[in-house]
Amino acid sequence: VADDGKGFDATIKGPDAGSRSGFGLFNIGERMDSIGGRILIDTEPGNGCRITLETPIASDGLQKEPPA
Repeated sequence: VADDGKGFDATIKGPDAGSRSGFGLFNIGERMDSIGGRILIDTEPGNGCRITLETPIASDGLQKEPPA
């Protein structure tokens, strides 16, 4: 997902980094990590934002189960 909005400082991390609802990018990153995926954030103040989510896929094309 990308936009040409105001962007933000991606070096500020944590559950309270600009989130009002408690389900922000930090939480999405935690969830992606739990299934072996990752979140890539390309942004800076004044230059919009691009966010990429990468998730693992099993060789049969089905999503892998999260680690126990």
